[in-house]
Amino acid sequence: MAKIYIDDAKTKKKIILNVGKRFAGGAAGDIHLLPDAPGHVLKIYKTPHDRDIYEPKLRAMIDNPPKLNTSIISFPQVAWPISCAEDSSGKFIGYIMPEVDFKKSKSLENMLQKRMRQHHNSSGELWLSYFCSL
Repeated sequence: MAKIYIDDAKTKKKIILNVGKRFAGGAAGDIHLLPDAPGHVLKIYKTPHDRDIYEPKLRAMIDNPPKLNTSIISFPQVAWPISCAEDSSGKFIGYIMPEVDFKKSKSLENMLQKRMRQHHNSSGELWLSYFCSL
């Protein structure tokens, strides 16, 4: 099983995690389960070019997470990156984010595109009012 390395935000030490099964992906990268970090997944970028493009953006996102109301909601509201992932030589390869249960949620793409809302039988007004309330 492949391994990744992340920084522990509390101790500032490297943590080694096993990379689990790939379960999704797209043009830029693949999403893997993390057996050592339940409730989180790993995105690994496919090419060095994509890694170079996305690394500074992801580090900025990790340093500036959104301020979400978590006092009444106990599930991930946004799959925001929480840590960069590196290989054994310390090179950026991707990031870790909360795992989203897609059976109980909707993707942003499905909510914002009219054609996707129609395909999934979702009301645009409902999603608009939800986002305006945030």
